[in-house]
Amino acid sequence: MLIVTALFLILLATAHIGNTHAVDLPLSFFREQHPFVGYTLFFLLALINCLHLWTYCRLRLGRELFIPAASLVLLSVITLTPSPDTGHSVAAFILLGLVFGWYSVRLYWVTSPWLLVHVIVPPLLLLATGAASYGVWQKPIIIYFVLAANIDCLLVTGRLALPGPDDFKRKRRRGLRVNYTPPVIQRRTDRQSPVRRVE
Repeated sequence: MLIVTALFLILLATAHIGNTHAVDLPLSFFREQHPFVGYTLFFLLALINCLHLWTYCRLRLGRELFIPAASLVLLSVITLTPSPDTGHSVAAFILLGLVFGWYSVRLYWVTSPWLLVHVIVPPLLLLATGAASYGVWQKPIIIYFVLAANIDCLLVTGRLALPGPDDFKRKRRRGLRVNYTPPVIQRRTDRQSPVRRVE
């Protein structure tokens, strides 16, 4: 999955080299201008989604399979419909909202401090891009979700562990005085009491 993600990022970066208008274009518009590049990008996204779904299936995560499966269906609709089409736009926004909401719920379930970071990423990207166009904002958010899917697979397989709430607790500083509780001194019972001689 990491290799497929790297190929997607490299191809996406290559598609912007020497094309000044590519920055403002949504991902789907690459199919009209550069069909090979555009469809390859969508193929790599679908492959990442399939690998994500396969990881969930292999681990038998049950109900959690629904979101990757629904994402794959929506991505197929987006790939096969023309960009100006209403169904295409609706499916694209549902997909972005579904993935964002799913990771929000998962982070909330485990009381992860990363939930705050996840929630502020979309508005932060909107501010960073200056809301210049939908394409400028859409591609960074797609990259973010692709990276999130990779991290999710590493987490569920146990190859990665993110710090949890206990790791962010305030630790006691050195040099602070700590109340000392002396150990309880018990009387030894192994000594025999002296025997009084009776005369």
